[in-house]
Amino acid sequence: VVGVAYLGLAVIVPSLIALHDVPLPVRFPPTEFRARSVDALRELQITGRPMILWGWAYIYYVQSGMSWGTRTGGSNEILERFFVNKQLYIADYVASIESGRSPVFLDTAMEGSLVYADRKQWGHEQTPEVGEAVRRNYFPCAEFPGARLFLLRTRYEGRKDIVDWCARLPQHAPRKRP
Repeated sequence: VVGVAYLGLAVIVPSLIALHDVPLPVRFPPTEFRARSVDALRELQITGRPMILWGWAYIYYVQSGMSWGTRTGGSNEILERFFVNKQLYIADYVASIESGRSPVFLDTAMEGSLVYADRKQWGHEQTPEVGEAVRRNYFPCAEFPGARLFLLRTRYEGRKDIVDWCARLPQHAPRKRP
């Protein structure tokens, strides 16, 4: 009985779904706001370049066509309480920021995010070493619900086309109504 149940769940049901071409449900479908921030990343024409992401929204890598800008890919080792020896992760993350490899820093730990949705608790500034490294190496460009976009100073700062482009993008995410 157990073997038949396993066979049914592991082989037959997935085969029937595939044969009927019924799409599986998407856990985190793209939102309009996420699409707007991804469109902004695509407008920079840096697909294939690395991006440093703060928060837990790896879908930005997929949707923008960018690669990981840090060795760990994200910041959850710094944010989550159950990780020990955070200084090791912080040092590695700051080294990635300081390297100048990534033209974009994207902070997704803010209101509108699915995970880490409180900037005052989870934003990159809450880890002083990371906040200082971002201030030294990146400047704020845009703020979408769920994502703040920062651009690499050595690559973009002072360019009129970039200043004009950033001015067209949202500068402050709309606040939720009480």
